[in-house]
Amino acid sequence: SKATPPPLSQPGCSLEGKVVIVTGGTSGLGRCIAIACARAGARGVLVTGRDEARGKVTCDSIQLEGGGFCERAFIAVDLANEAAASIIMDYAVGEFGTVDCLVNSAAACFPRGDLETTTPELWDTMMTTNLKAPFLITQALARHLKQRRARGAVVNIGSCAAHGGAPFILAYSCSKAALACFTKNTAAELRPHGIRVNQVNMGWCYTE
Repeated sequence: SKATPPPLSQPGCSLEGKVVIVTGGTSGLGRCIAIACARAGARGVLVTGRDEARGKVTCDSIQLEGGGFCERAFIAVDLANEAAASIIMDYAVGEFGTVDCLVNSAAACFPRGDLETTTPELWDTMMTTNLKAPFLITQALARHLKQRRARGAVVNIGSCAAHGGAPFILAYSCSKAALACFTKNTAAELRPHGIRVNQVNMGWCYTE
């Protein structure tokens, strides 16, 4: 067919009235996503991270890019803590009254290691931050949305490394491959509830 395919980003995409949680929103891709949510008309954006100063910078950018109409908040959490998911959800609901969307952007990708140099500690760090944390926060959001009988969306930030073949980032690649499987499973499970779950497998990104 000679028909022009639709653009990857549909014009007029709107998050008007929605509240979004963005993990890892204090730097890099996560910060850009949080700001993009404000530009798309989100009513509120909760940014999570470990650095309060960087969190403030992101929140200031959200205020600027959102034209002052997007509420914003930051909470300092360590995603290695199993309680972080409930802390984030409780804080978001307390600040905004509800949550509609979640972007699991936070990830550990350093230090690097291959089969010989990857330690059990490094393996566990990658799996905890890149897989277990998204599982727990998605679980918390799904419970919140089902209780409200509301539609919602989850976007997991993956990596082309999920397809393997990069020995120097063994644990990271495995964590992103597992995240892809998690995404497919939860997408199938939550679809009947009107909750979409997708993963974007990014390539290399130029950030600070």
